[in-house]
Amino acid sequence: MECVLRSTSRCLSFHSHITRLAVTQPKNRQLSTKSQGYEPISMAYTSFQQTGPEKISKEPPVIIMHGLMGSKTNWKSLGKAINAKTGRHPSVVDKLFVLDVSPLSISKDISTLPRFLEIMQRIEVPMHLTMQEARKYTDEILRPAVPDPSIRQFLLTNLNNTEEGYKWRLNIEAIANNFNPFISTFPILDEYERYEGETAFIGGELSDYLRREDEEAIQELFPHSSFHYIERAGHWVHADKPNEFLKLFFSLLD
Repeated sequence: MECVLRSTSRCLSFHSHITRLAVTQPKNRQLSTKSQGYEPISMAYTSFQQTGPEKISKEPPVIIMHGLMGSKTNWKSLGKAINAKTGRHPSVVDKLFVLDVSPLSISKDISTLPRFLEIMQRIEVPMHLTMQEARKYTDEILRPAVPDPSIRQFLLTNLNNTEEGYKWRLNIEAIANNFNPFISTFPILDEYERYEGETAFIGGELSDYLRREDEEAIQELFPHSSFHYIERAGHWVHADKPNEFLKLFFSLLD
């Protein structure tokens, strides 16, 4: 559920936060009609930029938006790698890279997310536990509903130790309250509203989030799109095959 944007304006360097095309129900996903009337919000970000004038690129900046339940730290290593390769310092998007998610179909895995959120809301971690103990304690509570250890570890990256005790970095209540129909659906567009910019959909060969049979329908919304699949990669394409992802990304960026 991640996106990489290339902006045509010059000031921003590198954001971290990926969520462009969210998620929904099987096969043909439901579309949301509630896409109007929201105020912009401030977003946390990390900027990677070269300081030497000889290293500052004249190319547009690259902006990365992480996926739901993720954070900007998920892209720290690859963000630095992209900066080292491209240099640079957004209001208009020049290119769009969509990582393993579709505006039409979704993975069956997404249906379990509301259950994850429900459990996460109920967890109360004893304040006296160390972070290591707290993660182990929470992991045991999550295990029955989240049998995949990699997903549990991903969720546990959001556990934070504050002065008031252990809390989730995520606004779990807001995500749970807005998952259906806002987060889990793609907004209905006017007949003439399409993204006309260059778009690359990058999927994992082993993932069912982006499906080859949906390509033609996706091009109705993104007419200048291309589709690419990384071998032996799952949904977390950039984490499963970082070298292969970067190689493909740079070739498409140019």
